[in-house]
Amino acid sequence: MQSLEKTKEELKDILDSLVGRMTNSRQQWTEDEISQLSVEVPQKVVEELYSSNKNFKFCAVCTITKKTQSSLHINSACMWNAERDGFISTQAENALFFCIVNVFAVGI
Repeated sequence: MQSLEKTKEELKDILDSLVGRMTNSRQQWTEDEISQLSVEVPQKVVEELYSSNKNFKFCAVCTITKKTQSSLHINSACMWNAERDGFISTQAENALFFCIVNVFAVGI
């Protein structure tokens, strides 16, 4: 896989472009819009990362949550070959919500 840092930058760019189009000027989003974004983000992430890393299988998990006073805890565990497999995570946000994406890359 290309360097982990470069892949994380690529992931951040993809996420920023998708979440960024949902500008901060709106005060509310419909459930359908958020649901569509939660489908579109991991699909686009996997497509884009695979196009430059064909020796890996990718799994992207998208979590979208409103900005509130409550906390959000996300955890995962994997058993894999640490020499060739990897994990990256990043987030994007606007005035109303956070979008967190975790990506698992497994060498084939």
